[in-house]
Amino acid sequence: MSGQTTPLHPFVLDMARAIRDAGGRALVVGGWVRDLVALRQTGRDGLPAGEEIDLEIYGLPADRLATSLGRFGWCGWSASRSRSTR
Repeated sequence: MSGQTTPLHPFVLDMARAIRDAGGRALVVGGWVRDLVALRQTGRDGLPAGEEIDLEIYGLPADRLATSLGRFGWCGWSASRSRSTR
């Protein structure tokens, strides 16, 4: 899949850009990525079905993350966030 680009929902792109603009980095992870890889490995185009896309955020403390994503509505994160903000 190297070198390929996959269009994401504009909402996800806007969130990733907000994280980048705040100095962080957002990566798409989880089942959606697994399903995308499976599609590509079988030679099919398109995007996986799914109503949920997981973003993993690096480089922002929790308060800046909340501020950056506040305009998008509620955002939740797991306890693992504390490991990356110390």
